[in-house]
Amino acid sequence: MSLIDRILGRKPGTKLAYDEAKQLVRHDDPSVRRELAERDDIRPELLYFLAEDKDTQVRRAIANNQTTPRQADLVLARDADPAVRTGVVEKIATVMPELGKARSEEHTSELQSRET
Repeated sequence: MSLIDRILGRKPGTKLAYDEAKQLVRHDDPSVRRELAERDDIRPELLYFLAEDKDTQVRRAIANNQTTPRQADLVLARDADPAVRTGVVEKIATVMPELGKARSEEHTSELQSRET
């Protein structure tokens, strides 16, 4: 059972409501905020808020979270902790091939439309 489920007194796997997540981003225990930062079902604005958390482990979790909004990645790219910055770089590196493929397909489509 996750720490969040224990705090909220609920069954494991229950979807976290926005209001619950909103309360948890301000929880005193950094372990709770870190667990929240690792989830992929948290709204972007809450992940952005956690990108400026005082706890390094929370910021590292946000840096590694694939669902973190790019605006938060820009904040984290300037973080004082090298592990946070590295997490952002590694995350971006994993999506770069997809971005390159999408851009290539877009470019090919544009060229084909010009030819017709």
